[in-house]
Amino acid sequence: MKPLRFLPAALVLVLLALAVPAPALAGVKVEVAKHKSGPWSPFGLNVHIPTGDSKNLYIRIKNTSHHAHAKQVNLTERRSADGPDYQVSWFKGKRDISHDVQTSGHDFTLKHDRSKRFRLRVKALDGSDQECVSGEFAVDPGMFVVVGSFRANGNAPCLI
Repeated sequence: MKPLRFLPAALVLVLLALAVPAPALAGVKVEVAKHKSGPWSPFGLNVHIPTGDSKNLYIRIKNTSHHAHAKQVNLTERRSADGPDYQVSWFKGKRDISHDVQTSGHDFTLKHDRSKRFRLRVKALDGSDQECVSGEFAVDPGMFVVVGSFRANGNAPCLI
């Protein structure tokens, strides 16, 4: 009957694991902003982009792990619709990485206690119906995925 002594402790550990999101346990944080300097939010943001206009949006990922090792990351774009209403471009600094992000993904290394910021240039073209755009970060590919999202010109839920 001694194994029953460990049952309450094991139950607490299982409940704790279910209550804490995987990214928090894995040591990464994703945030989005409408301006380069913030304010930064861990939640998706609504943005208004009039037809014919463009807006710069920002997304960053930070390695907050307690372990001093780098993480391998793959960034891909996810959209709620792939229609002609919006044009989305991705940049790392001044370098256009759109082709990578919109196809196989943009691979990079995220060092311990460092962050990387990316810029999205979203242009509302014809019609400007709601569009949801997300940056999906596969961390140590095969381990877990974290997402930062924007919702342009609408307030309906984003189904990506």
